[in-house]
Amino acid sequence: MKWVTELHKRNLSQGKPTTGVEKVIDLGALGFYAYVGTFDAVSISEIRNSGEVVNVEPDRSWSIDDKNLHRPLHDKRAPPQPVSQPRPQRRQVDVVRVWANQRPTPWALGSISHRTPHHRDRYVFDIIAGKGTFAYLIDSDIAINHPDFDGRAKVGYTHSTRELLSGHGTAVASTIAGWPLGVAQSATLVDVKIDESLANADDNPHMTTSAVLKGLAWAINNITAENRSDVSVINMSLNAGQVLVINTLVELAFGDGILCVAAAGNEPIDARELSPAGAPSAITVGAVDEDNEMMFNSSYGPGVDIFAPGVDVDHSVLGGGRTTSGSSGTSLAAGFISGLVLYLKSTDGAYAKAKVVVGLLKELATKDVITGLPEGTLNLLAFNGQPLGD
Repeated sequence: MKWVTELHKRNLSQGKPTTGVEKVIDLGALGFYAYVGTFDAVSISEIRNSGEVVNVEPDRSWSIDDKNLHRPLHDKRAPPQPVSQPRPQRRQVDVVRVWANQRPTPWALGSISHRTPHHRDRYVFDIIAGKGTFAYLIDSDIAINHPDFDGRAKVGYTHSTRELLSGHGTAVASTIAGWPLGVAQSATLVDVKIDESLANADDNPHMTTSAVLKGLAWAINNITAENRSDVSVINMSLNAGQVLVINTLVELAFGDGILCVAAAGNEPIDARELSPAGAPSAITVGAVDEDNEMMFNSSYGPGVDIFAPGVDVDHSVLGGGRTTSGSSGTSLAAGFISGLVLYLKSTDGAYAKAKVVVGLLKELATKDVITGLPEGTLNLLAFNGQPLGD
C-alpha cells in the first residue's frame, strides 16, 4: 500500500490533482486486500501493471431496481397502497408438535410451505422460525422501528448520506423476517446501509461498487468477529454488470462458511452477466408469480440456483404499514430465500454449514413445476419442508 501512496504523491507533484487512496479494505483472514481511491490515468496504468495487483475496476453504479417495488406487474399504472393499520394481536397458531399454521396468509408466504400453488389459507412453519439467526442486508436501509420487525431490526453499518429512507431494504427485510410476511419470523435483521443518494425520497437509491464493497466487507468482518458464520446469511438484493472484486469476495466468504444470497436481477438476461448474481457460490434467486410462472423480466440461466415468489408480493412499507396491492422483483424473491436459509439453520444444527444448507435448499425444492423457463435454467421452487407438503 505504501508504494501506491508514494506513486500518488509523485503524480501530484506533476500537477495531477486526485485524492489517491480513500479507503482500505482489509480482510486478511480471507487473504483479501483492496483499496478505493481516485487516481489519474497514468497512476491507474501503473497500478494495473503492478505484479502486486490482481485487478483494477471502475467505481460503477449499482441498481436495486427500486422502481419494481412501486408498481405491481398486474397493473403497471397503479402504485401499491400503503396501509397504516393498528397493530394486530400476535398471530394465532395451531401447534402440532413443532409445526404451526398462520391463517390466513399472503400467497407468497403460503407458496413457501406448499408444493402446489394458490395457498392463501395458511402458512405452515416450524415455530423456531429463525430464532437465534441473523440476516445482514446489503441494501438501501431498513426502517428499524417498523412494528413488523418486533424490535428485531438492528443498526449495523452505514455508508449512506441519504437522510430519507427509500423503502427497498424495509420491503426485502419483511420477506426475510417480518411478521406476518416473512419466512424467519424470529430472526434478527442487521441493517448494512449503503445508499449514497443525496436526492429526494422519490428518487431511486444510488449505490456504487465502493459502497457495496465496504458494506459487504463490514458484514463479513462482523459475522466473523461475532462467531456467527453458522447462524447468518448476507442478502444482496442489488446488481450491476460483472464486478470481479464483489464476486471474488462472495467466493472467499463462502469458503470461510459465510453464505450470500443474491437477487438474479430484473432484466431478461443470463444472470451470470451480473454481480453478485454471477458469483458461483452465491445462492442466486429468480422470481415466479402465483401460478408458478417465471416473472417475465426475471434474469435466468444456469447460474440461477432456485426460484421464489416475486410477483405481486405483500411487504412492509415505510410508516408502519404494508402494501395492499403487492410489488414485484427478484429482490423480494431473494429475501424469501434468505429467510428460508435462516429458517433451516435454526431448525437443526446439522444444517448450519453453508454448503450443507445450500444442498438442503435444493433437495427440499419442488421440482419441475415452474413454467416459462428458458432452456438451461434449473426448475426448482423454494419449499420449507413442512411434512404435509400440499
